This record gives sequence, structure tokens and C-alpha cells, in this order.
Amino acid sequence: MKHAGLSEGKEWNWTRSRLSWKQTSKKLFPRTKYVKAVVEEDEDWEGDEILDIIIVFDGVKKLDSEKIVTLCREIRDGLTESEEERFPMIGFVIKSEAGEMGIAT
Repeated sequence: MKHAGLSEGKEWNWTRSRLSWKQTSKKLFPRTKYVKAVVEEDEDWEGDEILDIIIVFDGVKKLDSEKIVTLCREIRDGLTESEEERFPMIGFVIKSEAGEMGIAT
């Protein structure tokens, strides 16, 4: 399976995407600071390999659901362009709650 430049537990970055998800994030949430993305390999309930992606934001109490859908679409498009075959399970958390989930910021 191809891993498209993703490293388990490391910040997510791909270079072949037509527009990076981080740039899209800045356009969709201009007053919100991106902190980091954590990507881990995992399995779904059927045993299929997936990518568990957690994106950490700061300076926001609530994210617009329509904008989140756009950002998720951009992430999936980038993974497809990078020939990543695993399905991404994408989650969002604010920095103040990241520590409670065991995510170092």
C-alpha cells in the first residue's frame, strides 16, 4: 500500500496536491489558527486499513459545518491525487481540548 508521504504520528504534508488542505483551511477559516494535523494508521470495524486524521485548530469555539465539509473534500482529493488508498477518518479538535485527547500541541 502506498503511504503518500504520510508518516504515522507526524505532521501531515503532501506536495502533489493542487491546493494544499492547509491553504484551504486558511481561506475557509481566516481567523482560526491551524496548529497541527496528526495522522495515524488504524483499522475500521471491518478490519480494513484507514487513516485516522485529527486536525487541531486554535482560536475558535465553533467551526462552520459547510466549511468543514469543503475542507474534508480537499483532504480526500489530495490523498487521491497522492494515490493513497486508505479511507481517511477525519476529526477536528480545538487546541484547548487536544491535551484531553492525548494530542500534544
